[in-house]
Amino acid sequence: MTNHSPLSRDDADPSPLPEIPAQLRAVLNGIPAMVGYWDTGLRNRLANDAYCEWFGFAPRQLYGMHVRDVLGETVFEANRPHIEGALAGDPQQFDRTLVDAAGQSRFTEVTYTPDSQDGAVRGFFVVVTDITGRVLADRRRQQDMDRYRALARSVPGVFVLLFDAELRYLIAEGQELETGYRREELEGQRIQDVLRGDLASELEPRYRAALAGRDVSWNRQIGHRTYRLNAGPVFSDDEAAAGMVVAVDITER
Repeated sequence: MTNHSPLSRDDADPSPLPEIPAQLRAVLNGIPAMVGYWDTGLRNRLANDAYCEWFGFAPRQLYGMHVRDVLGETVFEANRPHIEGALAGDPQQFDRTLVDAAGQSRFTEVTYTPDSQDGAVRGFFVVVTDITGRVLADRRRQQDMDRYRALARSVPGVFVLLFDAELRYLIAEGQELETGYRREELEGQRIQDVLRGDLASELEPRYRAALAGRDVSWNRQIGHRTYRLNAGPVFSDDEAAAGMVVAVDITER
């Protein structure tokens, strides 16, 4: 007996490729993402050029294809719960690693938006955004932060503070750090919210100078020890993306 479930393949769709108005095609192709539409039988009814190029199909090839034949068995099964959710009328959003027509693995963010008319779902819109650059940048940033931590832990008499444009501590690490504050108290907090007394007001112009690309140095007494602090920019793509303070114990000196 033939299985006519929309989640299974049946005979090839005989529907001809419809003409899409030039203005609508221009709008679809102007969206910086892959855009498609799938009916309740999981057959393609609309796709912009980016969608066709990604999977390596001409529009006439892609139109009417079952989603399983486009995604492949593995990705289709991984997406099945989201497809079922969209067909039930629930919007879906998730991340997925896809392989493009050139065989390159790309990180994507996917949304399924149900097309509901008169209370019935007639299909769902798909928007797939390539976030590979963002994911790889986040990984590089995490690797850099791990290196900062390892360096700060390995050098005696030193602590390191990394902060962002909002003066929020991203890293607080080092053997000497707990002479004043613990790492758990600082990381994720803005200096105005965590530092005691007038310390935030004292440090803010120095931190701002570092974010503006300048190096600033000063001495400070912390507990019974004296530290030399150096604040400077951390560059990314030739811009100061963050600031860093390196504090060195100079008490003996």
